[in-house]
Amino acid sequence: MNTTTTSLPGIDLARSALGLNYEEIARAVLTDPSTLYRWRQGHTPTAVYLSRLERLDELAREIQRTMRTEVIADWLERPVPAFNGQTPRMMILQGRSETVLGALLSLNYGFGG
Repeated sequence: MNTTTTSLPGIDLARSALGLNYEEIARAVLTDPSTLYRWRQGHTPTAVYLSRLERLDELAREIQRTMRTEVIADWLERPVPAFNGQTPRMMILQGRSETVLGALLSLNYGFGG
């Protein structure tokens, strides 16, 4: 029996940088854990899901690039007024990684509205 898993964007970094488990990663890309498992076993996600995984990967990379490791968990759990008081982690788990990424890029590069 082959137990090799396929590396997909977003999964490894979401686990290491964001501290998400597989069930939470599935929620973040709006799928179920069994589908995420199949992807890890070699099944190819559709373009929509691959795009969601790529956004999650991009968010995790930006967080790693701009924050010290010891502050990431605190930042993910801090309510943000721009997210109507929700935390970045809550937004990510609602499949809104792109919104969190956009806000983070705006803060990091000074793009204000």
